[in-house]
Amino acid sequence: MTITQRPRCDQTPAWAALQSHFDGAGRSLDLRDAFAADTQRFATFSQSAPHVFADLSKNLIDVATQKMLFDLARECRVEQHRDAMFAGDKIRDDLQVGLRVPSLKKRIAARTSWKRYAR
Repeated sequence: MTITQRPRCDQTPAWAALQSHFDGAGRSLDLRDAFAADTQRFATFSQSAPHVFADLSKNLIDVATQKMLFDLARECRVEQHRDAMFAGDKIRDDLQVGLRVPSLKKRIAARTSWKRYAR
């Protein structure tokens, strides 16, 4: 399977597990209750990287959901696709060019670890 032939995420076992989790627990998740039960919710579900910050604490997510989302990303080869994109590889059949941002290519070439920003 080449980088352009990633699996469809909605047809993976990880997607089915995520859907099942939502049907069982996600539909009834109340954010007020979630914040009341976990005083560290903001810290737990916030992600940051240079020049980027994402607060996911106000989304219908819990620790189990977050783990399942990471499993889905791995199953769909998101990390490999990201690395190929930053390396300048062709990542889509309909586009004939790779990433052309020199500063990003330098970071990848220098082996800057983007994984340190993921929890």
